[in-house]
Amino acid sequence: MHNKIFDIIDSNGKNGINFQQLVKFIEVVTELVKGETAVNTANIKIIVKQMFEMFKKNIEDEQLSKEEFMKCCTQKYKEIGCAFLPDIPGETMLIFVA
Repeated sequence: MHNKIFDIIDSNGKNGINFQQLVKFIEVVTELVKGETAVNTANIKIIVKQMFEMFKKNIEDEQLSKEEFMKCCTQKYKEIGCAFLPDIPGETMLIFVA
């Protein structure tokens, strides 16, 4: 699933996603799932910044590769991976919403 999510975010096919692309994607998904008032851009930026910091990437001008994105979403960083999944009834998964 995270492979497909990466490909959606990387719509220009550059094999990398930048900070703004990732933030925008999470904002859109959050709005679709929880509504416009649920979007907390500040918290979303914190999560995305953590992803970039894991690989010592500069958020201003560098990108995450597919492999780096997959590691963020599937390894020990469960809270980051959950940012890309819809809520499961009875669970709080999207930790960056208001």
